[in-house]
Amino acid sequence: MWESPIYRLNRRVESEGDESRYQQIVIDVTGSAPPHATPGKQLIAALRWAIDRAGVVKRNDCILDFGAGKLRNTLYLLDQGHRATAVEFDQMFKDSKPARDNLAKAMAHRTHFDRLVYPHEFERADPAYRLALLINVTNVMPVPAERRLVLQQCHDKLLPGGSLLWYTQRRADQAYRGRMVPEYRVGDGWFVGRPNKHKTFYREFTYTEIDDLLSDAGFEYVESFASHASNQVRLYRRLSGASPLAGVITPEAIAAAGVVDDEIPDPENVEPAEVSVSEPLDVGHPDPEQFERSKVLIEGLARKRPGPAHADDYAAHVRAMVEFLFGSQLGRLELTRRGDGHDIVARNRGKGFFQSVRDGYQIPVTKVVTQCRNSAGKLRRADLAGLADPFGTGVGAFGLLAYRGGDRAEMMSWCQNLFRDRGSVVLPLDDDDFTTLLGWKGDAEHIDNPSGDAEDPRVAGLLAERLSSVVRPARAFISYSSQDRRYLEQFKEHLEGADMVRDGKITIWDDSKLDPGLKWRDEIARAVATSEIAILFVSASFRASRFIASDELRPFREAADRGEVTLFPIMVRPTTRRGWLGKLQFANDPKKPLSSYKRLADREEVYVDLVEQLDAML
Repeated sequence: MWESPIYRLNRRVESEGDESRYQQIVIDVTGSAPPHATPGKQLIAALRWAIDRAGVVKRNDCILDFGAGKLRNTLYLLDQGHRATAVEFDQMFKDSKPARDNLAKAMAHRTHFDRLVYPHEFERADPAYRLALLINVTNVMPVPAERRLVLQQCHDKLLPGGSLLWYTQRRADQAYRGRMVPEYRVGDGWFVGRPNKHKTFYREFTYTEIDDLLSDAGFEYVESFASHASNQVRLYRRLSGASPLAGVITPEAIAAAGVVDDEIPDPENVEPAEVSVSEPLDVGHPDPEQFERSKVLIEGLARKRPGPAHADDYAAHVRAMVEFLFGSQLGRLELTRRGDGHDIVARNRGKGFFQSVRDGYQIPVTKVVTQCRNSAGKLRRADLAGLADPFGTGVGAFGLLAYRGGDRAEMMSWCQNLFRDRGSVVLPLDDDDFTTLLGWKGDAEHIDNPSGDAEDPRVAGLLAERLSSVVRPARAFISYSSQDRRYLEQFKEHLEGADMVRDGKITIWDDSKLDPGLKWRDEIARAVATSEIAILFVSASFRASRFIASDELRPFREAADRGEVTLFPIMVRPTTRRGWLGKLQFANDPKKPLSSYKRLADREEVYVDLVEQLDAML
């Protein structure tokens, strides 16, 4: 493998009894090279368009013709005054006289032409190309993982910002389509060239499948060329950083998967040979499960290194994951760098989960922005400064936060505060979240789904749960002694009339919310565990209460140490502040507790100030 264009595959056929029967299919991919001496009008038009869009400078920039076949396109480029490099198996020039003749013509162009034998010479070549051409290459490759590897290799050989032209033909004639039937199925396509001993391979792609392949290789869609209906012509831009599947899809990994069976001999007849075996063969199957898209994306994520120096790699991988997870729901994903982070902006197509956001929460999402934060250490709220900007302000601003190194509770708290302050909805997702979502999406891919929009309801369920947590109001628990109830009631009168309560930004819980007949200890414990703010009415009675100390203060102190709760202490009546209370920043002057104000009007001024401080926290 990789040394020859010959692929030896086992195709399972109907079996009788306990034996397994296989057809031995031997494919020569160089046999797919078209016989035409020059490119046709449609292809010439597409080449000119791609060269113009890619900004290729004649005699300066070099064009890579990958899978160059018999060099018909390479010769056209050279005749037009361009620099070109042809990449092909050496076998092509040994077996084909037209290929050898064209090679001699190309060599006459001297400094404008170079030839790289695939794979080793090409692998050793330096990145030097402004434009890469894949003209009827991937659709004749029988091993899906190799297609991905070729795209990664083209990515690595392109200059920063370089372009790739995808050009494939779609067989429209009925005679050809009559051969695309189950009995000729092998891998994810069909073997053709049936009058010959060595077959060829053919595979058609949807536009979505093409975009997915290029996304996983580190490319972004740019534009389509309006060509004949039988051609698919699309231009892609190379993204910065490593290809998302670099280190995952490798020649070594593909060889180890046994996608070809080297024991299959050269064919002696036009009809493929058949063998019967007692146990199913585990080699010669071109599309093994370990290369399923969900699995390689999960492995690729684990390989991405944290830290700002690898931000480009991480962002490109996040883009590929978002494309896989939500490609049917989002359109035209565009990746841009901003400061030391990245934005992935996509159009909402109004399907699936993102449509439910509109219907269930009345948030008219028009675009979805995914922010990427590839932190090497502890990611804190301060590190997120400025990240809210691309999400916009107000209802309709919606996005995802792909992050590493952050505490989930702290990231959720940041997103909740962003929603309360600006109305922007951002759902945080870390590596564990993406791994879970990719696995679920991969499960859905196994379901027969002709529309191609396979979805696992668990994916939408996790996002819906995260959304519900982000947009819910903050929960505040008031801890107080019954001896201080009158101060509590006076404060609550001001609190409940505040806009933050009326607008649903915060809910207030105290023991007046207990329902008769319920287990009150359990209810209080539940309220303590689910609150993000603890309002403490501190007094001598408060400090003397064993229940407050054990069932309220202790869990609040532990949660505060973890960054999960904000403490908001108010000095109500004089008491000692020795111990942990002395470390807290009181909302009012501890030397002027609420009880020191004899007139209600003076206390009310303090209550107003306390409510404004609490509002500023949200």
